[in-house]
Order: sequence, then structure tokens, then C-alpha cells
Amino acid sequence: MGYDELGLNCEPLVLDNGSSTLRFGFGGEDAPQVVECAALTPENICGYDAHVECLQKNHRILYPMRNGEVQDWNGLETLWRYVFSKLKVNAEERALLVSQSFMSPTSDRQTMCELLFEKFQVPALLFAMAPVLATYSCGVTTAFVVDVGHGATQLLGSLEGKIMLPNAVQTDFAGEALNDYWVQLLSSTNNRVNFSNTCSQWETARLIKEHTAYVGPGGASLKPHPQPPSPCYQLPDNNVIDVSKIQAEGMEPLFKPSLAGVDLPGIHELIHNSISSHPRDTARWCYNNIVLSGAVTLATGFPGRLEYELKQQQPVGYQFTHEIKVIAAPERKYSNWIGGSIMASLCATKWGQKSMYEEEGSDRLAYDLWGLLT
Repeated sequence: MGYDELGLNCEPLVLDNGSSTLRFGFGGEDAPQVVECAALTPENICGYDAHVECLQKNHRILYPMRNGEVQDWNGLETLWRYVFSKLKVNAEERALLVSQSFMSPTSDRQTMCELLFEKFQVPALLFAMAPVLATYSCGVTTAFVVDVGHGATQLLGSLEGKIMLPNAVQTDFAGEALNDYWVQLLSSTNNRVNFSNTCSQWETARLIKEHTAYVGPGGASLKPHPQPPSPCYQLPDNNVIDVSKIQAEGMEPLFKPSLAGVDLPGIHELIHNSISSHPRDTARWCYNNIVLSGAVTLATGFPGRLEYELKQQQPVGYQFTHEIKVIAAPERKYSNWIGGSIMASLCATKWGQKSMYEEEGSDRLAYDLWGLLT
């Protein structure tokens, strides 16, 4: 059923449910109104301030989701209630679009249906694959999405808005694995701070990575970038450290995972193998519309390095009609939410009503809502 047929007077809501960050807001808007850490303190307290306090006190931080799958349903419900309260909206009055990893288990969607229809009382619901939403945010329907988030890397083609699952790739080697690598590097190169692999130090390493890391140019991966980020970072205790020796080295596992002890091809090889398995005409369009999404792709120099490495994958003398083009929108950290905002505002978008859930149950509805985009 289209949104205009639901009989709701309020705009729908969009929830981009990441493993480390939760983005929430009104469909039709340009950016999410609420951006929060997808984490809880041991006392089940949500929010950025509580997150910072945990870091300062070296307390454990709990993540209800990991690698795109739900690990703690009570914790996830707590997070959802927190962001609904921050947005000051009544869930019973608005339809809700929820983004999902394309490899998320059906059981997760079934439980989400039960939680959202029974406890939150939403009148209508839609699940959408995060990579498909990334294409919506860029205004293209045929593209190849490279989504590197906190818990998972998703690589897949979209043909006129329909994903091509047989050629899709998902791995757990993403931002979380890079954080582990940064803990190792910081522990071995910085004697002023003890970067033991505790939760709070791990979080500190993540923040250092996000603020200082860059990807070196192709052909000389550790060569200084023309405009690298500042190598200095102020720690929670106000000490300042210099990470200039590892700024570029810390991102190299994206292209050579063996550096982090992971037996996987580099991201450029995974992309090339996936696109090459498509029919030739489709592959041309995919190469000409490589859409970046996810916070890891924001690293300075990543788009240019990826394009360089993909060109090196082409056999000598082999030419595509369309050149390799990497689309790196400035707002790609929020591209999945933005795409969801666009999708939710379209009259043709098909929603699952609460009455359908009551008649069919969560098993059937979760399957039907997911099948709309496959």
C-alpha cells in the first residue's frame, strides 16, 4: 500500500540502524534530526554525554548490534525509545522505514516486526536494504555500492533499483576491524598512552582513526598525502598525541587485509571480482557508477586510491565504453538515511500495515516487505 493510501496525516520516519551510529528523522528531509551512538552504558543509559563519560572512566560500552545483526534486543529497544523521545514524536502516528544490511537474517526482521507493531504501535512499516538506499541518495538506480560501515562491508550492484544478490559480497572486515588494527599500531608506536584492548581504549582508538587517518595515493601507499589531516589528537584526559607515523599505515588493511592478520582479498579486488561477474553491459554501468557509502569511506584519499586500484585490476588492453567513476558524495556518512528519506517520501513506496501483521504474522510480513526490493 502506498503512503498516500495509509490515511496518515504525519510524514513518515526513517531509522538507519547502524552497528555504531543510529540516525533518525523525518522522511522528506535532507538530513537526520537525531544522530546518536548506537551504544549503552552498563546502566542502560543512552546518549553522547553518557558515551563520553564511559570513555573518561574507562567503563565498558555495550553495542546491541554487531556486524549488522542484533545481539541484544532489550538494548536495541532502549536505544529506539531514546531516539523517539529525542525527536519528540509519537510512534503510533507515523509509518517507519528501517534500513537493514542485505545479509541480515530473516529472524531479525521478524522480531523487529513484533517489537515495532506490538510495543511501539507503529501503523505501518518498511524494511529497506542499506545499499539500495545509498543509490537513492545519489539519484542513480543502476550502480555498484561500496558501503563500508562500522560492522560490515557491503558490495553489490543495483539494476534499476533492484539489487543483484547472486553477485553481492558482504564481509565483517570493516571499521571495527580497522579499529582493532589501530589499537595495535597505537600500542606499538606511542609510549605515552597504554592502548590496551579495553573497551574505552578501543573507542579512543576509533576516534583517533576517524579524526587523523588518511589513505595514501596508489603506487606509493605510505607517501604523504598532499593535504593530510592533522596528526595531533587530544585524548579524553586532555593529553595530545602525534600519530603522524601511522596515519596512512592504519588504513592500508582496506587494500591489504593481511596486514591486520585477515585472509581476504583487498576491497578493490572484491569489487572487481563482483562487477566482472555481471553481464558486460551491466558491468559497464556499475564501473561508471561506483557509489561510496559509510563512515570509513570518508577517510581522506580513499576515493582516489580506490579508483586507482580498480584501474590496475583491468587486463592490459581491455577498455570499457564507460570510464571507472567513483561517486563520493560529501554527505555519504548519512547516505543510507538520506536515501531512506527519499524512498519514504515517494507515493509509490509500498508499506506493510499493522493490520497485515495481525492477519499474516511476522514471518510472512517480514518476507513480503523484504522482497519488495530484491
